[in-house]
Order: sequence, then C-alpha cells, then structure tokens
Amino acid sequence: LEVDWGVVLRLARQHKVSSLVFWRLRDLGSEGADQTRPTGGWNDVPRGVQEGLRADFYVEAAQQVALASELRRILSALGDVGVPVVLLKGAALGRSVYPSPVLRSMGDVDLLVPVECQRAVHSSLEELGYRWQSAERPGYRPRRYVECFGKTWDYCGPVDSEVRYKLEVHHKLVGGAWVRGASRMTEVAAGVMERAVPMGDGMAARQLCPEDTLLHVCVHLAINNAFTGNVVRNLLDVALLVDSGVVDWLEVQERAWSWRVATACYAALDAAARLLDAPIPDRVLGALQPGAGRRLVLDWILDDRALVENPWRFVGLRRFLLQFLLVDRLSDALSLLRHTFFPDRSWLMLRYELESCPRWRVWLQQVWHPLRVVLRGEV
Repeated sequence: LEVDWGVVLRLARQHKVSSLVFWRLRDLGSEGADQTRPTGGWNDVPRGVQEGLRADFYVEAAQQVALASELRRILSALGDVGVPVVLLKGAALGRSVYPSPVLRSMGDVDLLVPVECQRAVHSSLEELGYRWQSAERPGYRPRRYVECFGKTWDYCGPVDSEVRYKLEVHHKLVGGAWVRGASRMTEVAAGVMERAVPMGDGMAARQLCPEDTLLHVCVHLAINNAFTGNVVRNLLDVALLVDSGVVDWLEVQERAWSWRVATACYAALDAAARLLDAPIPDRVLGALQPGAGRRLVLDWILDDRALVENPWRFVGLRRFLLQFLLVDRLSDALSLLRHTFFPDRSWLMLRYELESCPRWRVWLQQVWHPLRVVLRGEV
C-alpha cells in the first residue's frame, strides 16, 4: 500500500494530531519493520515529513509545559478563594487517557465551576492578569448575554504570558440554542460536579467521571462542533476513553436518554467505531440509535471520507440542518425551531444589546433575527 506522506502531514496538522502521529511512528520504528503494516515505521517516512512532524511535536511540547505551569497557577488562585474546579476536554483527557499530555493538542483551556462562584472567579483571574474577552475577538457576545445565557466566561491570557491562549470558564457543561431547546444538558452541571473524580498528576482539581466525560465529548463533537474542524482529534478522545475500559455503558445509556442527547451520542460513537475501530458494544449503539430512516441519512452525510478530508462542510445553515437531525424527539425539534428562529424577548434584548433601545428597534430585531439565521447561519 503506497502512502502519500504529504497528505498524512497535511491531515495530521488539519486535525491537530501531529504530535500523536509523530510519537506513534517513532514507536513503530523502535519496534522494527513489519511487513503486515502499510509502513515499517519511522525510517520509511520521507525526511521532509519527519522534520515537519518533529517540529510540530516540540512546539506542542513547549506549549504544554507552559500551559501546565499556568494551569497550576490558576488552580492555586481559585483554590485560595474556595472555588471548586473540574478540568474539561483536553486539560483532563491529556492527563487521563493519552500516554502524555503533549500528545493531546489544546487550543484553549476549559474549566467547570459553580455558577455562583462567578464573582470570586473573575476577581481571582483579574489579579492573575486575565481579561474578559474583548469585543474585537471572533465569536464575541455581549457580557450580560454571556452571564445569563452563555455556557462560559471567556478570558484572554495575560499579555506577558509565554503562550497566548483563551481560558474558557464553564458554568454550564454545554450551551447554545440546541441545548436550550432540544435537551436537558443545561440542568446537569451541578450533578456532574458532584460525580467528578480526583484529577491526579499533581493537579489540584477534579475531572468528570468517565461516563460524564464520554457524554460531554460526544455532545461537544456532534452539537457544539457539528463534526467540524478537528474531527479526528475529537474522535480520538472518544476512542481512547472507551479503550481505557473504565466506562459503565449502562450509565452512559441511561444518562444519554435522560439528558435527551442519545442521537447525538450515537452519531459520535458510531463515527469513532467506524473510523478508529473504537470498541463500542453493538448493544450500546443499538440502544442509542435513532429510527432507520434518520440513521440512513446520518450515515450518508457523516461518511468517513468527508469527516477526514472535508471537516468544514457543516457550517452556516447546514450546521443547523445537521443539528435538527440529531434531536431525540419530534417535540425537541419543534422546541429547537422556536429557540433558534423566535427566541424569547429577554434573550433577544441581551443578545443584541437592546435594553435601552426604543420599542421599534426591538421589533425590528425580532423580524431580522430569523433572517440573520438563514442568511448568515448564526444565532
């Protein structure tokens, strides 16, 4: 089998898995050539690709060392004011299911804290040099809107930091119109914090229990990301967590249906099983799967080649169409339509900063909002 190493390097960088590819190829090389493999290992990789993967690995390693130091500083400051912290996504997975944190790239740092701790969190982070996300940054939402309807309080890292990154402090596990309209995940933050387990690795924090971690990763991939961007990296999160053998599948099934995210979890788990051979029991996929018609449509639009080679196709209005396919119940779909196109007046006022505007501006925005969703594909 002929390997196009240029494509390998491009896809590894596109999906943010260069460090893991480098580490695994070096590991294969140390084991010696094996004729049953597509490649014998590191020695079969062209020098230019070797240099690219090696450079990516060491850049990621340097960033992870700096991030780990900064994360300990944040946890210490929040611990001093009595704020309990749960690490999410890469910050937790890199230290629990990956062989090394260096092998799990991170674009930002995600923490989960109780919503009532907002004032203490904000004061502590300001003292450390963090600033609320500015209006100039992509994805900006008004601060009052974020505090009432958002899932995170977003901060920019200190100006003098060695690594510039975004700190996302979650007070909800996930957010957005889909979660508000089609699921119960806005209500589960307190419960998942109670079930959280010690982090280890010298971190003064906790992480979600394995079942909650798996559900969170699946929903984040299917709903928040809409199978867009670093798809392979997110599927690796699923596969490595499943492969660890610590997941209670009965708990996963019960919570997925209770939170009304069974179809979204099915889509993510099925993709991980197909693409990465994740050992997900057939009985679990059978228990979570939607009806035959919808399953066929999902299998068609989430085909393996498209997920790997064209992970940016679910943007704009297509993103919403995919999300409608991932609801569990018809009533959830109707609720999602209402929340997406005709949100509550309080949501509209804060989203578009209309609190001090005349009534005609509010009415105009009520008319413009559904058009904005259709034309721009954003809420």
